[in-house]
Amino acid sequence: MINIYNINELDTFICNNINKYVILLYFGSKYCQPCQKLLTFLDNDDNKLLMPKLIVGYIDINNHSDDIGDIYNISILPTQILINLTNDDKIIQFAKIEGYDIIKLQMEYNNYVNQYNI
Repeated sequence: MINIYNINELDTFICNNINKYVILLYFGSKYCQPCQKLLTFLDNDDNKLLMPKLIVGYIDINNHSDDIGDIYNISILPTQILINLTNDDKIIQFAKIEGYDIIKLQMEYNNYVNQYNI
């Protein structure tokens, strides 16, 4: 899991990983109990086996210098967004999961892997 503090770090994170991994942007807060629970789940080595191609960029909405949350229309915490690139290199949202829903996250991850053959 990579902590992201500003838009430049986000851009670098995406550029370095877009064709190698399934990118999850995870928006949370240290003050949000479900967010911390999901962080624990995503950081657990056993759970990493369920989604081996997943790389997580964590954005604490209380600890960044840009309005990254506004760019991705974050209104609920935790929020997870799987992203991809279009053929003309535009970042698109593949799936958005609002709240603590590990089953939906796993399903969307599997859909992504199957659709893009990663």
